[in-house]
Amino acid sequence: MFLLGMQVLVAQNGIFIPRKPGGGRPTAAEIASPVKFEVIVSFEEGTSRYALDAIDILDSAYNIGFSNKNPRFYKITITGFDDGKELTENNNTLAKDRTEAVYHYFTSRSKAEFMIRIAPSTYMHSCLGEQQEMLRYRVPVDFKWVSLYGKPEKETKYTQKISLFGKVLVTFEEDMEACVGKFNNCYIPRRDTIIRTPYSTTILSKGCFQQIIGTKDDCITDLDFTVEEHLDYKPIIENYFLIPHKKQILVQAGYIILRSNRTLKYGECKQPLPDSIFVRFATREEQTENDIRIIGKTYSEKGGIEYKPLRTKKIRSKVTVGIEAAINAAQVDTIFIGKRIQEEELSKYFYPAKSGEPGVFEVDGDYYKAYKLNKYGEYVMKKPFEALFRNTQEEETPQDMDMEEEEE
Repeated sequence: MFLLGMQVLVAQNGIFIPRKPGGGRPTAAEIASPVKFEVIVSFEEGTSRYALDAIDILDSAYNIGFSNKNPRFYKITITGFDDGKELTENNNTLAKDRTEAVYHYFTSRSKAEFMIRIAPSTYMHSCLGEQQEMLRYRVPVDFKWVSLYGKPEKETKYTQKISLFGKVLVTFEEDMEACVGKFNNCYIPRRDTIIRTPYSTTILSKGCFQQIIGTKDDCITDLDFTVEEHLDYKPIIENYFLIPHKKQILVQAGYIILRSNRTLKYGECKQPLPDSIFVRFATREEQTENDIRIIGKTYSEKGGIEYKPLRTKKIRSKVTVGIEAAINAAQVDTIFIGKRIQEEELSKYFYPAKSGEPGVFEVDGDYYKAYKLNKYGEYVMKKPFEALFRNTQEEETPQDMDMEEEEE
């Protein structure tokens, strides 16, 4: 055993920290926050008054066990011993009275009727990393009192050297669950969630917006999440626009708008969030053959925003086909389907047009339209452009698909 406080065992007061397995003295850190330590406090014979040096010992024990820098959570056992004399009417509660005296010391330091401790605790936040919170809790205390009268000598000794006559033994032992109960794990959303629209499916994995592991705070897990679908080709070509990008030409064939009350801004998280929101689109075979991709908002190292093709997987079943990409919470916004083309390919996909015509868009000073009207008033698109769209009269939808994934 290692003795703190009084430096000689014959003083029979002190704070004792068990040696580590295999022997060896505790380190400075282990002395400051030991897993277990014991305190021996002496009393005047026949009374429940502390001996002269007992207060110093109790003060030292308090400074270890109740320090707001000590991350351990202790349960306490207070065991009182009498003087080993035959029990009489005057001394039959002596051991009990001594435990109450020690208990009163700690409650008076807590300024309450029971022991109160404020202790540091850490929890893991998926966005912010390791965080600290201070927990205020009632220290669990167990009382024991022992009469040493007539006991064998070995039962009246502590570590075979210190007499227990006229003493109180206070044991501090780490037991977090006994002190503060179980901790909470908070997930937003609380479970895997699937949101379906006619031709797309959005899968929110459990905790994809936020995870807090090991906290005593209540879990606030409200989540509003909506999907607005724009995949009908007629309104798209009537009001056509290219996917915003300064350097590349990204042709779009529809999009969905994801909205949430939990959307994160770029740089808001200290550590990258995983790509655990999955967006699926039902497609025609011709669309996938034309290398249609899912395109989402991405960020440069300097925080600039641009849209880029995401890593897209082909998914298929016996009924139909589709594509899928994964995004994270900071990418919740507009998600397009489309493809990247070269500037010289614009005329392959679009008709030349004049400024001011309905549905016209501009690229580097030139004007284009996504459609023409034939003599019957029907929309006509160029074949490579038309191949990017789905026939919205088809009945199969993503929720009908038992998809097997094929990475593209």
